[in-house]
Amino acid sequence: MFGLVYQPAKVKFDPAPPGVLATCPALQNARWTRRLWIYGQTRSGTKTFFIVGGFYVARAPAPPRLETDPKGAIIEIDAARCRLLGPAREVLQYPEDLLPLPVLHALDANLVRRYRAAFGGAAALHAALQAQHAMPEGPRDTALREALASTGD
Repeated sequence: MFGLVYQPAKVKFDPAPPGVLATCPALQNARWTRRLWIYGQTRSGTKTFFIVGGFYVARAPAPPRLETDPKGAIIEIDAARCRLLGPAREVLQYPEDLLPLPVLHALDANLVRRYRAAFGGAAALHAALQAQHAMPEGPRDTALREALASTGD
């Protein structure tokens, strides 16, 4: 989400729930499946919104080849379907017609909470963002900056 480089063995995010790939066929194709983690999550009514990312996994040849997914995705799941909203950072920067404002703010807050937990606290996340020049500074990153600020950064 932030474009941070980290080692998944040390910086741990929750895995996506089983069945997400089956529910969301747009996340894979004949050549690639995915290994996904949850970077953000919130509910609104009957819908659950996820920010997911991780690795693309080549289906062949064996052993599977992994490639980093540099953008991740935001998906919306309800009882009837899964809708791929688009690349995570782009959807958060341009949520018009994709995310209601309360959902945007809830996703940003949950994303910051999960990143802090994974990186070992607010100070460690802030240090990683600064060290890798990944602080959200663009004009469309206001909601993400506010989430970082409102929760201690």
